[in-house]
Amino acid sequence: MRRQNPAGWFLHDIKNRGVTAWILSAMLFTFYIVMYFGGQYGVPDVFGPFAESLGLPNKWVLYGALYSLAIVSGGIWMIIKYRHNRYQVVRTCVVMLVQCTLGFSVPLVLKFAGQPEYYFSYLWPLKIDYFYPSTAGYVGLPYLIYGVIAALVLSPVLGLFFGKRWYCSWVCGCGGL
Repeated sequence: MRRQNPAGWFLHDIKNRGVTAWILSAMLFTFYIVMYFGGQYGVPDVFGPFAESLGLPNKWVLYGALYSLAIVSGGIWMIIKYRHNRYQVVRTCVVMLVQCTLGFSVPLVLKFAGQPEYYFSYLWPLKIDYFYPSTAGYVGLPYLIYGVIAALVLSPVLGLFFGKRWYCSWVCGCGGL
């Protein structure tokens, strides 16, 4: 069922596997193929030189910025749509804040300060390589202690008080999308 105004067709089409949805899916698929395999397997490296032209150290910083922008854009849309539901507004603001700080800014600042890049929002088992002997020596003891306490104390306590989906709903950028 299509809506009567011109934007209504687009909104309906993208939500119901229409032509617009397939085009958007193909664009996202192409974006990720070029992002992950650029410079390999005959795939052109578009994002590396583009990131360097912007003064960024590599294409992954550009990707983090674009991902954070997507979280904030989607979050603004969610806040507008669910503005009458205080829970959804607060949850969305927390997801945007966590993504922009713990998921993007803090690791970037740590890296520029000469420290190892560490994502405080990635708890074990999501980032299990933080506990590998080779990585544990690289990231340092304070980060390792935080990882153990966050995984074995903080996460269960938050799960007890806020339910089993606290991480995906309130912290994880993937859940935010």
